[in-house]
Amino acid sequence: MSIIVWINEYLDEVKARYSQKTYEEKRKAFSRFIDHSGYSMETPVDEIKRDAVRAFLRHISTTISGHAANKARKNLGAAWRWGERNIEDWPHMPNLFLTSERFKVEKNVRYVPPETDFWKVYAICERQDQVMLLAFFHLGARRTELFNLKWSGVDFVREQVYLQTRKRDGGMEGDWIPMTKQLYRDLTAWLKERQKMAGLDQEHVFVCLSQTAFCDDYYGKPFQKRQHFMEKLCKKAGVRPFGFHSIRHMFASWLWRKNVSLGHIQQLLRHQSPRTTERYLKSLGLETVRKSLQMTFNPSGDDEFPPN
Repeated sequence: MSIIVWINEYLDEVKARYSQKTYEEKRKAFSRFIDHSGYSMETPVDEIKRDAVRAFLRHISTTISGHAANKARKNLGAAWRWGERNIEDWPHMPNLFLTSERFKVEKNVRYVPPETDFWKVYAICERQDQVMLLAFFHLGARRTELFNLKWSGVDFVREQVYLQTRKRDGGMEGDWIPMTKQLYRDLTAWLKERQKMAGLDQEHVFVCLSQTAFCDDYYGKPFQKRQHFMEKLCKKAGVRPFGFHSIRHMFASWLWRKNVSLGHIQQLLRHQSPRTTERYLKSLGLETVRKSLQMTFNPSGDDEFPPN
């Protein structure tokens, strides 16, 4: 069983089941391993040595980061497990990637932009971009969820929006999220404006409206990336740069400050597990702060702070 057979069969499976982003991440992990390890594509899998795997992961840790090394370990370890389950001639030997120890990673608190900065950026946007930014904030949406949002997923009668995201297993999962009154008004007005515009994709809510040489091929079509869009807006507004996903952080922070329950935050962020939501809040520096305040002001553990 050569390395090239393993790579090709695994990546074919990934391409059929997962997103393009996941495919590229796993392809890059293989490419880096081959480049650094010195193995050729024709090397049998059972000739891969533990020392070579550890040296490769140390190299990634040193030249990029411990996080990147752990990601390579995870991706190549998953590919090894897949080979064990699906390739008949797979060698009987330990998973050399997952038996290597993880690298320590310093976890930084994710940046949450102040709401004042968000509204400064919002104020200088064109009409469609204002509606999109409001949807990011009021729905806690992911980028691809709004880029793929269709008018059929906007229920003006029940005042809710259907957001779909692709999970790691390649399947699509969706949820109906309630609209705020402000978002309802803005989406209603935007629909009326869109109906007056000719030559646009009528299925998607947000489409490219930039009439520049770079965007000629994409005009009227749904967005794919919008690279540097937020960076340019933040610079123009004179605020610290933040991206679409940082608005999701701001949404979670806003819910937490309003004392929304963990279960409801989980539902609105569309996490499958409450533990995921807990980790998300901790990454924003929020849940730890809440617990510290409760222990300081109310050691008994009751929900309400004691009266003065």
